[in-house]
Amino acid sequence: MKPIDGEPLHKYYGCEEYSCRSAFIHHQSDGAYTVECFIDNKLEKLIVIKDKSEHYVEDAAENWVTGVGL
Repeated sequence: MKPIDGEPLHKYYGCEEYSCRSAFIHHQSDGAYTVECFIDNKLEKLIVIKDKSEHYVEDAAENWVTGVGL
């Protein structure tokens, strides 16, 4: 897997025990969102979310960087 080119719509960064985590949200031309999930700047997971609101996608990114739902 390689990171998506282009500037992300939103960026999230973990803190304390999750300071090694980050998540970047991209909005695709087909209307889907992608969330790139990183640990120590290495892409660990790419989540594609269709038919959901931007707020829903932001929650998914925040969950990744805070360790929720692992």
